[in-house]
Amino acid sequence: MSEALRRARSPVVSNRVGYLENLATGKDVLDVGAVDHVVQAREKADWLHQRIARAAKSVLGLDVVASEVERLNREGYRVLLMDFSEEVPAGTYDLIVCGEIIEHVASPQKIFRSAARILRAEGRIALTTPNPYFTRRILNAIRWRTQESADHIALFSPANIAEMAMREGMLLESYRGVLDPGRIASLRAHISALLRPVWLRFLPAELFCETIIYECVKATQVI
Repeated sequence: MSEALRRARSPVVSNRVGYLENLATGKDVLDVGAVDHVVQAREKADWLHQRIARAAKSVLGLDVVASEVERLNREGYRVLLMDFSEEVPAGTYDLIVCGEIIEHVASPQKIFRSAARILRAEGRIALTTPNPYFTRRILNAIRWRTQESADHIALFSPANIAEMAMREGMLLESYRGVLDPGRIASLRAHISALLRPVWLRFLPAELFCETIIYECVKATQVI
């Protein structure tokens, strides 16, 4: 497992939505959680579902918020009212996107089970989820100032994701942090109060990444 995780670790990116949009370009995509965390998200330029819809060959959205699913369909999007951890839509897909979803699901293993059923031979699932080792998260925990969302079930490490994927015949191909350049300076300042500044250069970039992007493929795709 440790060697597989070492190979999967990939360079950080600066934009979560932009990275997923690039993955979706020209593909048949299933977007799980199309509504996003708040309904106002679709008023922003970085609303993930809209960006995917513009880039993909085709896109089908899923969500469990009935009123918003109806509204998105009225606006011309293709969205089904469906819990992806319990059922899957018809058809097969090149890419499944689960943006900030798995930490909310009661049975996260089922996300990989569903994905394995409908991914094409060359397909993949891309999940984004909060990084449990994010520096601010660690500092808040040390100070008993945890600020996690009340509806988060769990946070996941690369080893957790790799294990769940493997149990469903999939492999973790890559994971990478999303590094917000605007935040790193303040985070480094906090850490420098605990460590000599010279050590900052040796800290892994993931410590400064609030979000991690995981990409998993069917096991037969990886040699």
